Amino acid sequence: MSTTARTPFLGTYILIFLATMIGIGVVLFLISALTGVQISNGGMAILPPMIAAIFTGKRWGAAIGAVPENRIAWRFAIVAAIATVAVQILIALGVLAAMGDSAAGVAPLIAGAMVLYTALVIIVNRWFLGFGAKASIRAK
Repeated sequence: MSTTARTPFLGTYILIFLATMIGIGVVLFLISALTGVQISNGGMAILPPMIAAIFTGKRWGAAIGAVPENRIAWRFAIVAAIATVAVQILIALGVLAAMGDSAAGVAPLIAGAMVLYTALVIIVNRWFLGFGAKASIRAK
């Protein structure tokens, strides 16, 4: 049995992801409360995983001194995406519960969106993990 983590820095990724999600939510709420303008679009959903992957990659590069190997980076991207989607599913369940009976028609649409979101998060995680690690190594 190995004594090293199979997905190092996953905890860092999750904390940054959650902090970014909450931070974006607070900023959008404040903008709405102060100006009355609703700034909401689905494109913002990819920002938390993107930011989390960049900062995790920077930490990875600083601590290990190398860009993650391809297979390790893909494994990290998939596991991190699963963690990300788990949070999104909890949010979606809350939204569906709040919708009550009208949620029946929307649930398949949300399920399809989650599949697309998961695929996109895997690609974003893989790309930006390496990007952050390279940036950290170059900065040394």
